[in-house]
Amino acid sequence: MRKIVLTSAFAVVALVAHAQKVTVTGRVLSATGEAQPGATVLERGTTNGTATGANGEYSLSVASDATLTVSAIGFTTQQVPVQGRTRIEVRLVASATDLGDVVVTGSRAAIGRTNVLTTAPVDVISAREIKAFAQVDVAQALTYAAPSFQSSRQSITDGTDFVDPASLRGLGPDQVLVLVNGKRRHTSSLVNINGSVGRGSVGTDLNVIPTASIKRIEVLRDGAAALYGSDAIAGVINIQLKDDSTGVNTSGYYGQTTQSDGKTEQADINIGIGLNKRGFLDISGQFINRGYTNRAFTDNAPLIYLGANTGNFPTGSTEQQRIDLKAADDALVASRGFDRNDLRVGQSASRNYGGFLNAGYRLGAGYEVYVTGGASYRTGRGPGFNRLPNQPIQSDVSIYPNGFLPFINTTIYDQSAIVGLRKTFGGFAFDLSNTFGRNELAYNVSGSLNASLPVGTSPRDFYAGRLAFLQNTTNLGVSRRFTDVGPLANLNVAFGGEYRVDNFLIGKGEYASYANFGRQAQTGTTAAGAAILSPTAPGSQVFPGYQPADELNKSRTNVAGYLDLESDITDRLLVHLAGRAENYSDFGGNISGQAAVRY
Repeated sequence: MRKIVLTSAFAVVALVAHAQKVTVTGRVLSATGEAQPGATVLERGTTNGTATGANGEYSLSVASDATLTVSAIGFTTQQVPVQGRTRIEVRLVASATDLGDVVVTGSRAAIGRTNVLTTAPVDVISAREIKAFAQVDVAQALTYAAPSFQSSRQSITDGTDFVDPASLRGLGPDQVLVLVNGKRRHTSSLVNINGSVGRGSVGTDLNVIPTASIKRIEVLRDGAAALYGSDAIAGVINIQLKDDSTGVNTSGYYGQTTQSDGKTEQADINIGIGLNKRGFLDISGQFINRGYTNRAFTDNAPLIYLGANTGNFPTGSTEQQRIDLKAADDALVASRGFDRNDLRVGQSASRNYGGFLNAGYRLGAGYEVYVTGGASYRTGRGPGFNRLPNQPIQSDVSIYPNGFLPFINTTIYDQSAIVGLRKTFGGFAFDLSNTFGRNELAYNVSGSLNASLPVGTSPRDFYAGRLAFLQNTTNLGVSRRFTDVGPLANLNVAFGGEYRVDNFLIGKGEYASYANFGRQAQTGTTAAGAAILSPTAPGSQVFPGYQPADELNKSRTNVAGYLDLESDITDRLLVHLAGRAENYSDFGGNISGQAAVRY
């Protein structure tokens, strides 16, 4: 009888032990050791499970002898016995089957999808691909890598010579939103003019970001105003910075055109440092020296050597006489130390120094802080149209007896900083951040003059003023993925708000760069032999300076809120709904909506 009682007691103890629950916490890491958000952690044989948050952490109550099934897109599923442990860290192994790149652009969900499973087309360009195109800046690399993206260097277009305008799907530069690590990046201070691409619009200067700092670039080829704002009509470019590099990596580039101009030199460095397995620090720097190109050519039209014309047909000279006359004329020009190359058409010369920093660190209690910052300094020199000595309204032969070719010289400063904090509460992932950006462009003019000054008194160099743009954005985003929501397989819910301040400034140039001193020049004679006087051109030739009447310092604010819903209705049907309401302090409100389906 005693034996039976003891046996029953042991059975009860065994059943209690088997039923005992433990709360397991931990992190899921990718194959490279970085946090893996969106990984699924299930208690094998049950429907009890959860998904990892933005920093890869999870918490799940399971039986003490359970086995965890850990899976994520692009990785091999792993079975991990609990064995009574309360903290388990899992490092995934990349799958041999390439299922595409996991992207976060085009959806506010905390858990990304592969770019072959999203409702909108997303191109992913890796750092390896960017380097493979042998282009020294981001805009040119994207032009080669993404068919929907186009950026071309401009010539004789004032400041646009130095800030390449970019276009997605043929729409304007101001309709392309640029993100860095998913956060809005400020635009340039330059308004494109003079018939350049995107005339009248303002774009983002992609080339301030060193290529060495980039992990990948996601290009959303679809309108996304309901997600990010009305400046995302053409699409979104999300530049993801490196967060897993180790050691020191350097590279260099040298090239020039077959015309022996356009010499380009580039050197960059990337330093990756692990922070005690709790974070990372990635620092990148870049130097680019770009020489000018010149595709102007001498006008060899022979008509001036062919004597009189009858209609459209020259008479009075043979072809040999034309050749002899032209040779004699060229010899005379050369003997006086001149040539006919008095115009330059091509890319401007520039020199760029830039650096970027990207860092993240996991604090206690599941908090994660992240910091991103960058700064660049760029100088540029680009020509205008030449002024001939027989143009009295624009020239002063006492200063430039043979005419002159004026130049625009720019100095561009760019600074940016992102500071944010992530934390998961009750299954909801919170992301609070502040993003600051500033861009300034200063104009100087050289090799020019103010023709309205008295003869022989004009300076040759001028300070013509500056433009500056500042943007500060505070953003709070909340997201959560629900599983088994009624008939739905899952439901991603994301919502948040944003407050943005924009400031634009125009600063005047020096007085001589814009003033009209009233000189008149003779431009002809009347039939009676009297001189015809005409007003001369005021201000510095090629780029008259900004005047006091042009000066301004204006700000506006934008308040926005958004809601994003995404659900796998079935394993084949994905539905995405988004809406955004925003209000600008200067022109009012706007509501945008979006619906997308993938089957």
